[in-house]
Amino acid sequence: MVPVEGPGTRAETRWPGGWGIRVFLSLLLVVIAAVCGFLGVLLPIELASESDKDRAYYRQFQSAAAYVDRTGRLPPEPVPGAAQSPDAERSVQFQLIEASECDDAAFTKGETDRIVLTFWRGAWAECYAYSSGRTTLHLSLGAYLRAGWWQAIAAFGTIFVLAIAGTIGLVRQLRRLRAPMPS
Repeated sequence: MVPVEGPGTRAETRWPGGWGIRVFLSLLLVVIAAVCGFLGVLLPIELASESDKDRAYYRQFQSAAAYVDRTGRLPPEPVPGAAQSPDAERSVQFQLIEASECDDAAFTKGETDRIVLTFWRGAWAECYAYSSGRTTLHLSLGAYLRAGWWQAIAAFGTIFVLAIAGTIGLVRQLRRLRAPMPS
């Protein structure tokens, strides 16, 4: 604060110009950094948890495909002989489809595959080819990262670093404004 005196007034203090906006911006950048840092740490943890669920669904796919191969018809729900995993959100109702009907354009049926199973996951369908085991499920954190999730993590990390750098720059400016002026 800089003392200001005027004619007929007692000494008062006033913040130098731009002080308030710099404080506001530095606090805003701290909040942005905290949110991006939190999401950048939480996302890989959540993706690892999701891959655990995907592995449980994969086991259900394997059991259902073996049932279809053995009996020639779709299994009832739940699949007989399939261990219901607590990792899976629910048992699933399977359908036989052509590989071209799968939502994921990258999914292909191998030459030795006899059937393609699918189930609706709520927002998209998952596919599984028997007997090769090809699937649209991401069975590991690495599979999620290869599918493009690394870009979201990198974006959160970049925004985090930029917000921290911006905060440091603003705090340095605030310290210079607050420093006593030479007489």
